[in-house]
Amino acid sequence: MKKILICLLALGLFIGISRFASAAVHQGDTTLTLSVGFTDMEVPDPDFSSWDITGRIALGKFLTNNFQLEGIVNGTYGEIESESYHYASFLIRPNFHFATESATVPYIGVAAGLFTYDYFGEDGSEFIYGAQIGIKQFIRDNVFLQIEGSYLRTEFLEEETNLFKVLLGLGFKL
Repeated sequence: MKKILICLLALGLFIGISRFASAAVHQGDTTLTLSVGFTDMEVPDPDFSSWDITGRIALGKFLTNNFQLEGIVNGTYGEIESESYHYASFLIRPNFHFATESATVPYIGVAAGLFTYDYFGEDGSEFIYGAQIGIKQFIRDNVFLQIEGSYLRTEFLEEETNLFKVLLGLGFKL
């Protein structure tokens, strides 16, 4: 987890130094973000950890200049010993954005929603919750790159499970 945070901070510094655009986000703006990345799923018993491929679509609306409410669909695919599995989450999350008048817009937030899975023939749905930190770097007035790290917690196969995500995305102000 420390490595992920260090990478996010280093990327944030690099992006912050190199200003690409002079975009800003404002109340009423709507964003659409398409992201890909990896999820580390950690299940304590049985001791299980895997890096899985994740795709995400997020649609957000700025309720104020700093607060954004997003609806998110995550889909994740993994494989263990030639057996595939997948899981998805449907999240609602409020984010607080800092420095919204610049091209580099860092944010933090929380999330909650539904986690569904199909794991070797067992399927189910559980409550999921967590937090995230990220940076949006505008490269045009209505186009941005996004990098995000998130931590989510749910129950998977009757065990408390941690999900760590690192995602890179392309977003648009609609």
